Amino acid sequence: MKRFSFIFLLFALLALPAVLKGNDIELFKISKDILVPPSIAENGNSYIFIAKSVLTNLPTVYVSYQKRNGKFSNPVHAFDLNTVPEGLSEHFKNFNPSKPSRGWTGFESPTVQDKIITFGGTLESGKRGAFYAQNIAGKWHVFPLVLQGQVDKNGNKFKYFNAPYITTDSKALFMATMVKMGTENETYDAVFSCKIRNFFRPSTPKLLIQANEHIYNFDDISVAQAKFATRADTNSGTQNMFIYDGTSQLIKTVPDKYRFLDRGEASIQLGGPTYYAGKIAFFAHSFDKNNKYISAIYCNAGDNNFSKPIVHTNKKYKIAGTKGYTIFTGEVSNPTLFIKGRKASVTFMGYPKTNSKRSGVYLATIKSGKVKLSAIAFPGQILPEGGEVKSVQIGAVSIRHDKVPIMVTLKSGIVKIGVVNVD
Repeated sequence: MKRFSFIFLLFALLALPAVLKGNDIELFKISKDILVPPSIAENGNSYIFIAKSVLTNLPTVYVSYQKRNGKFSNPVHAFDLNTVPEGLSEHFKNFNPSKPSRGWTGFESPTVQDKIITFGGTLESGKRGAFYAQNIAGKWHVFPLVLQGQVDKNGNKFKYFNAPYITTDSKALFMATMVKMGTENETYDAVFSCKIRNFFRPSTPKLLIQANEHIYNFDDISVAQAKFATRADTNSGTQNMFIYDGTSQLIKTVPDKYRFLDRGEASIQLGGPTYYAGKIAFFAHSFDKNNKYISAIYCNAGDNNFSKPIVHTNKKYKIAGTKGYTIFTGEVSNPTLFIKGRKASVTFMGYPKTNSKRSGVYLATIKSGKVKLSAIAFPGQILPEGGEVKSVQIGAVSIRHDKVPIMVTLKSGIVKIGVVNVD
């Protein structure tokens, strides 16, 4: 059985003991609501999330860093909605910069890399933008990266944004919807890169790729090592996954078949991708012949057969860390891919039959085409320090270097943020 070491940091809704038994981690009361589950940095040394502060009740960005002893620090306040970006005269209305029709998605999560945070936001006036923050002499300073209404070097206007992703080389990648120069409503999607430099303005957004008549309607990007994957529509009338490998083109990357889902009656819909080292994973869903929702996760890493899902609903699985068999009936979704050597790891959320309305977090390890499933945290689990798990969630980027930040809600109403080492 794979051994997981839990390091939990408390964000309590109720009064709790001062020390978490067995981990020498001080528990503290800081937030009533966690709004965006934690995402981990590309180097695995920090994670970030958004929660309401118990002091101000404002959505606040928190960040935690790994210490020399391997444990993560108590998450600390970086900035909140009342922050006024430098050079501007208004504070934030919310931290969701997406198109009005999109709603909130995990891909709108802030990201962190060392002393740089990137995020999307809407200002009090309603103007959207991509932003970044730098920790200078112990204080976070917030700056605009690009704002709605700005024009690129070709005269096209920025309209909507995905939250930017900060890479290990301080490049921020983000997707934007652009208004074509000389028009009012003719739009297209594009992905840009900006270099964030200490004490200097970031570089001008550099166009990496843009939609055309063959590939269009980009829907979220997953970034790693300054490359990315995206879901997009094609002129053949289908949705597909594409990888950008730095060569100014998008490479179609989908299975030849969608085994399990192709038994259904309805068309197959694709969820957001997750990218790492030239490989991807993504979830897809459909309806079976009885009109019941079914879903699966596909991955081409670890020498896996891309057409065969690594996990899907309505099948009995023997999962390390659980008793008996587990059947996912609600959904398997929100995967994150990480690759180390010949081993691929995919974290994902699943809804077990025993608690079909509550999600758990699981790990699929793929090596030489063989898939092994392990439980990280799941509904009904009793934690070592006490408390029964009600549900578990992960953020947009949930595994890097075998570290998985999770958000655990207990039956008592207590919410905890923790990091699980899965190596």
